[in-house]
Amino acid sequence: MASTLDILLSCFAAELNRLDNHLLTLIRNGIPGLSDETELLPDWETDLGLPEECFPLGTTQAQRRLAAHSKYTTKYTGLSEQFFIDLAQSYGATITITQGGGAGTPFRAGSAIDTDKTRVGPTSPVSSPDRRVWSAAQLHVWIVNIAGSEPNLDLIICVFNKMKPAHTLVQFNIS
Repeated sequence: MASTLDILLSCFAAELNRLDNHLLTLIRNGIPGLSDETELLPDWETDLGLPEECFPLGTTQAQRRLAAHSKYTTKYTGLSEQFFIDLAQSYGATITITQGGGAGTPFRAGSAIDTDKTRVGPTSPVSSPDRRVWSAAQLHVWIVNIAGSEPNLDLIICVFNKMKPAHTLVQFNIS
């Protein structure tokens, strides 16, 4: 004969089993794009800022999952030239970046040397109107050499212009 506890638990068994299966599905959905479930996809799109200029939402669930997964797994290891070369390679493009005719030194804070007016730090008591935080003379120019036949050319240009460092001007040399 079944105990009272057995009878009570058997009443809830089917629902507890469903809950357990649902929790496993949510764990699989912990990283967007890894499962076919779409319950959390709208939340992932909101958290990742999708749609955006470079990554508009696709029309199918698979395209939306791919866009969310791509944005989620992008490794931002630093906004260096190598980062952008690797980023373009992740889209299947081969590029080179050369330094253009920009100016010289990046902006630095906390430096005691303020002779070139590109730094912030201890300054002389006499302030001059030509001391400013930013100047066009401090822009870096990257010339990105890329083939015009690249299938993701428009996406790469969009991503580069959106993610480039603020002091960098990107010029595309499309051959």
